[in-house]
Amino acid sequence: MTGQIVIVTAATRGIGLPKATVLAERGAKVVRLDKVDHIADVAASLPGEGHVGFPADLLVFEALTEVVDRIEREVGPIEILVNNAGTALIDNAEDVLIDRWDFQMDLNLKTHFVLAQAVGRKIVNMAHKLASSRCRGMLPTPPRRQRS
Repeated sequence: MTGQIVIVTAATRGIGLPKATVLAERGAKVVRLDKVDHIADVAASLPGEGHVGFPADLLVFEALTEVVDRIEREVGPIEILVNNAGTALIDNAEDVLIDRWDFQMDLNLKTHFVLAQAVGRKIVNMAHKLASSRCRGMLPTPPRRQRS
């Protein structure tokens, strides 16, 4: 994992913090996405160097692509996404209000999809460019017919 750029959402608390810590211990450059204002300070507390934090409201879907673009510009090509953010309703089903249900679905599903889509476009594009550049000159050229 040394030097690989990894985005971890909701990495300042809960299960996201130990995930980010293990990735950092294994040499990854961890990029934390979270809503907290002090995200940069929290990112700097990880073991190793080069970790950064970007404040992001994961429920502002339109802004997520912009955040991914900014990470690529400022940190480098993203190689791994850990879609960690999530919540769970602990109410009885008959007591759940629709706005709470919507919040859970947006955070647990829609955010994951939108981020995976934004990062996936970058990874697929990077893989395509890499494959194209490495394959040039490696494919056999058909033999030319000799003229008599």
